[in-house]
Amino acid sequence: HRQWERDQKLLNNVLDYLSDIKYTYQVLIFPEGTDFNDRSLKKSNEFADSHHLERYTKVLHPKTTGFVFLANKMKENRQLDAVYDLSVGYPGSLPQSEMDVLRGIFPEEVHFHIKRYPTSEMPTSDAGLKEWVNDLWQQKEQTLADFYCHRRFTTHPTNGHAQSAINNSLLLALLFWTGLTAVTLYGLCTSLYMQVWALIHCSVFLLLSFTSEGIHQLEASWFKNQQFHDKH
Repeated sequence: HRQWERDQKLLNNVLDYLSDIKYTYQVLIFPEGTDFNDRSLKKSNEFADSHHLERYTKVLHPKTTGFVFLANKMKENRQLDAVYDLSVGYPGSLPQSEMDVLRGIFPEEVHFHIKRYPTSEMPTSDAGLKEWVNDLWQQKEQTLADFYCHRRFTTHPTNGHAQSAINNSLLLALLFWTGLTAVTLYGLCTSLYMQVWALIHCSVFLLLSFTSEGIHQLEASWFKNQQFHDKH
């Protein structure tokens, strides 16, 4: 409970900051709270058994407290338009760790199943939102079970769009970031100035990680203090 109280305060500060600066944003969350593996599945099943819930094999039982708070806060700030339920399927290889990636194990295909839920279709009470998320995860379990049976998502899209071809802007972005990464690595290997610059930045961020809740929280606090001084 103490951990959630701390997380809730941090989330509240950031969401209020984003609302104050009129920033339009998207939030990607994993309600399960961790990645899917044998250990996490075992814990999920133990949770299901203790709460008389169905055991899952393709997903973990979601943790609803954070989602409910996030949805309510964003609606309160008038910054929640819709929730997108995203399921990802891998019909071929699936790397489970960084070591798998180093061994060259990459997914040959990645399939996405996306469904949009406007806020008008979402429950308004905390209990209703929790039940809604749990129902979605029950559907997600069946959706993924069907996927791994047929190696494709069997539901047909509605109001879909044709797949967009890779355009020049994406190619330019790929070239830019690849080039920047290569130049940076070269500079770190050959330039004393780059090495000192990297050391200073790493030291600053390391210090912030031990003395604060992160640069984003400092930014939100500075903005709030500035607002207070402007009003007084």
